[in-house]
Amino acid sequence: MGNTIIPLGDGGDESTSRWMKAAGIAIDEEHYRKVANAKYIDRRTYTSRQHQDYLKPEEVLECEKFRIQDTYGMSVTPELVEQDDGGRLIKKIVALEAILAAPGEMITDDQGREFVPPPAVVAERDKSERERLAICTDWSNHSTAWLMRHRLGLRAVLMDLMAGVEIKGDEAMIQAFTEFSKVSTKAGIDASTATVTCAVTIGRDPTDGGYILSAKLTVALPGEDREKSERVVAQAYKLCPYSKAIHGNVDVEVTVA
Repeated sequence: MGNTIIPLGDGGDESTSRWMKAAGIAIDEEHYRKVANAKYIDRRTYTSRQHQDYLKPEEVLECEKFRIQDTYGMSVTPELVEQDDGGRLIKKIVALEAILAAPGEMITDDQGREFVPPPAVVAERDKSERERLAICTDWSNHSTAWLMRHRLGLRAVLMDLMAGVEIKGDEAMIQAFTEFSKVSTKAGIDASTATVTCAVTIGRDPTDGGYILSAKLTVALPGEDREKSERVVAQAYKLCPYSKAIHGNVDVEVTVA
C-alpha cells in the first residue's frame, strides 16, 4: 500500500511509552464518556442491529449503552462503562454465581456411572443459548466449565473464604494444584515448547441413535525422550480437570508425536 517501514532499533523510548500510555488512557476515557452520553434505544432496535453487517459509530455506542443498562439495571455512567470492561465484568459475575451455586442431586445412568449435574442456573444458560443459536458449533458450554471448576474444588475454597476461614496453602486441594503444575518439572522435561493438537469428531451414539463426540489429542514435546514424555502426558491427563469433566462422556485418545 506504499507504506515505508523504518527500523528504529531495539531500544525502548521511555518518554514515548509514557505518551502512548497517556494517549491510551485519554482515548478510553473519551469512549466511556461517549457511551454514557449516547442516545437511549429500545430492545427492538438493539436486537435488530445485532443482525446488521454494519453499524455507524454512534449506533455502536448506543448498542453498548443499552447492553450495559440492560445488564446491570442502573443508569449508565462513565464509571460503570469502565468497570464493565467491554462485558468482561458480567462474565466474571456470572462465573462466580455458577461456582457458588449448589450442584444438583447425583445422577446414576443405566451402567451404574454417577454424574454430578450442574446447578439449574448453569444448565438454563446452556439451554437458552442453544435455543437462541440453533446453528452453532461454538457454544459457551457453561456446564462443562462449571464441572471443571467444581471438580477442582473452587466452590469449597470460595465458601471457606466467604466464611472467614484462613487458607494457608497446605490444604490437600491446594497441594493438588501445585502438583499439577510440577508434573513436567519433576520428570525433568521442559514443557515450555510443548504443543497439543486436538481433532474432534462427531459420530452416532449406538445406544440411542443420537450424536457423540470423540477426540484425539496429539502432544509434541520437541527434543524430549519419548518414553519419559509418554509417562508425563499420561500423568498430566489423569490430573487435568477438563479430562475429568468429560470422562465417560467423550472418548479421548492421547498420543505423543
